[in-house]
Amino acid sequence: MAAAAFGLACLAAGQGAAQARRTVLMDETHRLRPGDWSFTDLKVERPATLVQAEYQVATPGTRVRVLLLRPPELERYRRERRAAVLAATGIARAGKLAYLAREPGDYLLVVESADSDRHPAAEVRLRIELEPNRTARELPPGRKAAVVSVSLALFAALAFAACRALRMLARVRRWQP
Repeated sequence: MAAAAFGLACLAAGQGAAQARRTVLMDETHRLRPGDWSFTDLKVERPATLVQAEYQVATPGTRVRVLLLRPPELERYRRERRAAVLAATGIARAGKLAYLAREPGDYLLVVESADSDRHPAAEVRLRIELEPNRTARELPPGRKAAVVSVSLALFAALAFAACRALRMLARVRRWQP
């Protein structure tokens, strides 16, 4: 039982280490006039990085949407409001965007206000996080240690139970090859 408890503690420590790798790039409030938009530069340094953005509109009656683009598409977005979008949310008061950036490089997160003069300026709280190596092929060191510890503990418990069962059998009747 102690070995199982130790294994679970190691597993929890490994999960905590995985959470620590997540980086918060931004947690700010933006003010957008009706029909206006702004963007934030994102630098993804490692392949297979999960880009997550979460937003909430504090101003009643206003809605926004969030888009993820590559930098060459920004000029096209400025002119036509159409671009090759990697990920987008719907127009809403709150939402989440998640995109697995398979290649490192520059990305842009665009926050766009709804197109209406009847609505007041939007106060948008935006939180952006990057979690590198989301699809890693190898376990992080903390989780790897937890898996090895739990495996060894279970093997030791099984070996102990088998040894005990064999000793009890040997006492009950003499072993004859």
